[in-house]
Amino acid sequence: MNLFISKAVSIIRGLLTTHSTVLLLSTSAADIPAQKIMNNNNEERLPNSKEGKKSLKWRIWVESKKTLRVAFPAMLFRVFSFGMVVVTQSFVGHIGEIELAAFALT
Repeated sequence: MNLFISKAVSIIRGLLTTHSTVLLLSTSAADIPAQKIMNNNNEERLPNSKEGKKSLKWRIWVESKKTLRVAFPAMLFRVFSFGMVVVTQSFVGHIGEIELAAFALT
């Protein structure tokens, strides 16, 4: 859990560092030197720049795991929701044809 929190804090710090230049730019651009505005330092903007040195397959695998971690509950809900309709329809079909037709209309 501590690893997760420290990772989240480092990502937030990276985002704040990236957006602080934009916020300063929007408030008073005359006070900021041009070098700070035009800074293209990727280490500052990308908090996970250490992971950039790994292979493309590894980065795709890591991002896929993160995406599945978020999307899997929604996918599971959709499968079970569809399964409930199928099971309900099969039970109604055993009761009678008129009831099955009535259920199909809903």
